[in-house]
Amino acid sequence: MNDMNWKTWALVIVVAMGITFEAIKRLPNDNSKWTANNLKFENAKSTPYQVKYKRVNSNTAPGILPMKTQVVHVAGNAAVNRETIEKFLAANTTHTSEFNHAGKGAEGKDAKLKKKKKDDGDYEIIIDPRTGKRYRRKKKKVAKVEEVKAPEVAKEEPKKEEAKKDDDIDGLMNQAIAQGGLPPVNDQADSPHVDLEEWKRRLLTRPDAAETRRFIEHYKNSIVTAEIFYKITALMIDDPRPPMKDLGVLCAGLTPSVLSFQVLADVVKEERSGSNLRKYSESFMNTYSSLGNLYVLERVLKSPSSSFMAVQATKRLDTSANTYLAPSKNKPPKGTSTTAAASHSNANYFRRFVTILQTLVRNPDAQVNEQARQTLATINTLMSVNGVPATVTPPANGSTPPAAANTPPAQASTQPL
Repeated sequence: MNDMNWKTWALVIVVAMGITFEAIKRLPNDNSKWTANNLKFENAKSTPYQVKYKRVNSNTAPGILPMKTQVVHVAGNAAVNRETIEKFLAANTTHTSEFNHAGKGAEGKDAKLKKKKKDDGDYEIIIDPRTGKRYRRKKKKVAKVEEVKAPEVAKEEPKKEEAKKDDDIDGLMNQAIAQGGLPPVNDQADSPHVDLEEWKRRLLTRPDAAETRRFIEHYKNSIVTAEIFYKITALMIDDPRPPMKDLGVLCAGLTPSVLSFQVLADVVKEERSGSNLRKYSESFMNTYSSLGNLYVLERVLKSPSSSFMAVQATKRLDTSANTYLAPSKNKPPKGTSTTAAASHSNANYFRRFVTILQTLVRNPDAQVNEQARQTLATINTLMSVNGVPATVTPPANGSTPPAAANTPPAQASTQPL
């Protein structure tokens, strides 16, 4: 006793109790004497825990139950009512799992199956990770949160600023053409170090007439270099937006020079006849017919970059000769001497073009030599009508002839040629 611990004694007691229960279970269920054969499992009259019951006689008419109460046999052949046993099993048979799911037995399965088919949308299938069994679980209801819709903001009607800007640009163009220029912009000048990219940001983002005027004034005041000015002007004219193209023509039109004349001539050549852009360009080119801009035409005709440019410059020279060599425009003031009258004559502006036109008459391009021949004849005829002596010496290149009373001031020498 002392050699065995309490665990060993507990095991012995459990085994003894099991043997005792097995022996009691095999006792005879009648008044017969107990024998050793009753302990043999194979000779026992009934299987332990097995329930037996008599089936209904098949000869009985359907729907009519036999009058005799059916009896089932349990261990020891004790008589138990079958209906009582089935109700007991149906009411008390349950199954559980680690998820604490419980369900009743076979009672009411058919009714539940029909209900499940209707409620499948409310259930989900889960699998027990330890046993591998599948269970149906009711889905957790998630409270639906209604989306709070932001209050609809009334759409603003598109502003008609572009149309207004276009109107402003058109008015600015017409004013510049009619007056031969625009009044200067009174604002603070920029630093001379503003680069090309900064001017691109200011002028090419959107058509801005005020900023373009400021750009032109800075160029005239030598704050903006000629390189930056003509690069921006070219980018404006190449822009697909018509207002931006107009502003590019405005830049070239308000800064008379050989490069500006070439820019305007290229626009006239490329644009379709009758377009506003071509009309603006031709109007600005007509300003080169003034006496103050004849020095630009002289340089253009000495070395024209193209035949088209030579023809356009010669046409403006012909217009200028018809305007300023007419007798009404070429009369000297009363009381002046013959020498003073000869010095006052506008013929001094055109005498220097005779040699240039004689060179263009020999140009192989038919349009160039034809226009040069016509303009040369116009100058010779008007000079003869005015009685200008042949000994009048034309002014040297680069010098300005004596100005007449109606002569516009010449452009500053700082402008690029």
